[in-house]
Amino acid sequence: MKKNKLYIPVLLMAVAVSSCTNSLLNMTPDSSLTTTNFFKTSNDMDQAVIGIYSGMQDRKPKDYLLMEMPGDNLYMGTATPGANDLDFLTVNAENIPVADFWEKSYTGIARANAVLENIDRPADYAAGKKEQFTGEAKFMRALFYFDLVRLYGGVPLVTKTPSITEAKNMPKASAAQVYDQIIADLKEAADLLPAPANMVRGRASKGAATGLLGKVYVYRKDWANAKVYLDKTIRDFGYQLEPNFATLWSLGAEDNKEIIFTIKYT
Repeated sequence: MKKNKLYIPVLLMAVAVSSCTNSLLNMTPDSSLTTTNFFKTSNDMDQAVIGIYSGMQDRKPKDYLLMEMPGDNLYMGTATPGANDLDFLTVNAENIPVADFWEKSYTGIARANAVLENIDRPADYAAGKKEQFTGEAKFMRALFYFDLVRLYGGVPLVTKTPSITEAKNMPKASAAQVYDQIIADLKEAADLLPAPANMVRGRASKGAATGLLGKVYVYRKDWANAKVYLDKTIRDFGYQLEPNFATLWSLGAEDNKEIIFTIKYT
């Protein structure tokens, strides 16, 4: 009897240890996620779309180095490596902020392409979610390319995940071709995305796609289309100027009616 009393707890302990070993030591690390074992559920796609926004979050705080520093709106006041060259228009091929902007923009584009390439795989979408995720990916890809084409002119136009060989030999598209892709993406995004009232702040909406499309037409000097889409943005989605300019900088007004699209950090 003593043997049996000792044997049962020892056996249970062995089972428990074995269970702990399987659950704790045989885990699947996040680093093993691939296009084969991810993109299977609607939740996977949601996380992938958030990853596109994350790419813009990562880049945005230093955008001023390329978009403001070379102009007259801002003068050198940072010790960031490479900023001095941007300030004095002496940029060379080794400039760190330029390389960082380029790399992070194409990382965001690659994430958008991955979403679009795998959007049909999940079978558990709630009504409208597949269309929303597609529209968000199209909007963000357009936004990344809009920033690139304004800074560099013609750039490689990547709309699908390339092979290593394709990536090495990727040609540069003309600025006109890049703008055509931006406009096509934004028009599709505007058709697919929900209205601003039905979207979480910090994610693209039908109003954001329509407004950005109007801005793109301004840069193309297509004044007729710019007016059509900018008028539609204000008329259809209720955006308007805040009566007190000072309130724009208060936390309580950060989601005011002037905001068409915002990058959230908290």
